[in-house]
Amino acid sequence: PIARGSAPVVVLVFGAIALNEDVSLGAAVGVLAVAAGVLLVGLGAFHSRFAMESAQPPRDVLFGLAIGAVIASYTLVDSEAVEHADPIAYLALVVAPSALVYPLVMRTRPDLSVRSALTAAATFGAFLMVLAAFRLAPAAPVAAVRETSVVIAALLAAVVLHEHVGPRRMGGALLVAAGVAAIVLA
Repeated sequence: PIARGSAPVVVLVFGAIALNEDVSLGAAVGVLAVAAGVLLVGLGAFHSRFAMESAQPPRDVLFGLAIGAVIASYTLVDSEAVEHADPIAYLALVVAPSALVYPLVMRTRPDLSVRSALTAAATFGAFLMVLAAFRLAPAAPVAAVRETSVVIAALLAAVVLHEHVGPRRMGGALLVAAGVAAIVLA
């Protein structure tokens, strides 16, 4: 949750400073609301599982922030790349190394073929939609909306796995929805 919640904020700050991306006040508020909501959803799940622990160890927080910085970095690179290249061509170049390795992996694990192919197709399509969104909007709002998958996962955990959704997780989900609304309406 720290990685997924911090990444859109880092994209917002560095996009504005380094790339001169113009994000409206409403969209910036939406990005911050989504980030806070993702943290609440994720940390709510964490604290419900490990209620004895009052806080995350500093090392875990630092790892989460480092991963958030990596997510923000590739988000900003992807956003800039599609301004200079066709999204489909860029995506093909990004996934080319994996496509070259895939046949070798399939020789050792043929049981993964159908499931892996469907997952690859879904991932390709999802990433292509993100790249298309980067052509329509600044990186920070796209990055924030992209992180709403954390809320979807929490909702599925409640429905499919019958996990308890406490007030922290529910509040986080509502905050994410409000943030996305602010981004859309900005």
